[in-house]
Amino acid sequence: MTICATLRKVGRLHGRQIVLFLLAGALTTVIYLGIFAFLVDYRGVNYRIGITIAYPFAVLFHYVVNYYVTFRLRHSGLTAGLRRYVWLVAINYILNLAVLELCVRAFKLPPTAGALAGIVVTFAVSYVLAKQWVFREREPAQHKAAANVSERR
Repeated sequence: MTICATLRKVGRLHGRQIVLFLLAGALTTVIYLGIFAFLVDYRGVNYRIGITIAYPFAVLFHYVVNYYVTFRLRHSGLTAGLRRYVWLVAINYILNLAVLELCVRAFKLPPTAGALAGIVVTFAVSYVLAKQWVFREREPAQHKAAANVSERR
């Protein structure tokens, strides 16, 4: 299967979610870069501290929007995937910080450009982990219990 055919297939299967994930990410980016730019560019805060302050606000917004809108989960409660989401955030934070450092130190870009580059780099990692791990549909507990009982018979 060619790359184009694979992308078309993925688009047919997951197109709505990918678009909503992108929109949630765009809104999150506005929040994230707004806070980051305010702190770094207007308040003179070090860019490492700026990313550390801006990141949690953006992440919380991203989790809630993806939970309710992108993946339309309602059955297991808002906090059900939160532990996995914290791990996703930690992975993305490390990737973002590495890209930011690379952009600022190696390429001599402004910190805001490095923060934006980090978002671009982490998009694919975020979507795959969110879809397959954090927000995946789970069987309700009573269905699992019934399945276990029927297997024992």
